[in-house]
Amino acid sequence: MMDGQLQHHQITVSRINEIVRDKNVAAECLSKCLYSVGMGTNDYINNYFRPQFYPPSRLYTPEQHAIALNQELPQQLTTLYDYGARKVTILFGIPPIGCALAIQGAAGTNGSSSSSSCVDRVNNAVQLFNTGLRSLVDGLNNNLTGAKFYIREYIPDIFHFLLSGCRVRKCLAWCPASPITSTMIPSSNPRGSGVSYTWWDAIHPSETSNS
Repeated sequence: MMDGQLQHHQITVSRINEIVRDKNVAAECLSKCLYSVGMGTNDYINNYFRPQFYPPSRLYTPEQHAIALNQELPQQLTTLYDYGARKVTILFGIPPIGCALAIQGAAGTNGSSSSSSCVDRVNNAVQLFNTGLRSLVDGLNNNLTGAKFYIREYIPDIFHFLLSGCRVRKCLAWCPASPITSTMIPSSNPRGSGVSYTWWDAIHPSETSNS
């Protein structure tokens, strides 16, 4: 998916060059932009930890999967650099998705108000990816002239906060969630007031939780 997004960005850069009519000016503008890149979450929550639909967890250990993902990223981020990006924020790495409702439900812990309802094996697996990501970013900053790649860390306790919030709010998805995608079922009716719920669906924390 990221390769496709890079292709779209290349088209956008070409259009900017046509509008500005000066590649140097266009490059200077792009170098001042702050790029935000989110990556990795779907490779786990909608792939590796869905063995009923996808084979990676049957083929690779968590360590091997993390290495494979991190091996793809340097070329993709270097391509973004080649298109003019100089300031790139990599959003959060992967948060502790073992605390999301979808993962809790699959593990049979859904609805607990205790932080122990997080699925440790999932959180441990994504932490392997995050550790590799830090080394990757250091390498890009050392090897690409003028590059400033940053990792914006996820607030460590955010998902544990969400679980503790279940004691005062409804630890359910505000919108009925699909068992396949874990996101809102189209045209379904939300459950009452959104401010009473910790989650929008089985994956995404609600506005109340984020505030």
